[in-house]
Amino acid sequence: GNDWRMLAQALTVDRYINFFATKSSPTEHILDLWEARHREETAVTDLMNILRVMGRMDAAAVLEKDNGSWL
Repeated sequence: GNDWRMLAQALTVDRYINFFATKSSPTEHILDLWEARHREETAVTDLMNILRVMGRMDAAAVLEKDNGSWL
């Protein structure tokens, strides 16, 4: 699907959509860029909330499993 395009928009990196579209894994590059820009302690929680708003409970659950439910 085009979930990666929605993710890019949600993470405000959609100006680079044409670049991401040339990659074999656009999602990986989107998350790498987002991670480089968001080093604060709340970053993982923020990402989990963005994924939930997008309806990607599966992806949010992976982050929660890896980081603990206390986030």
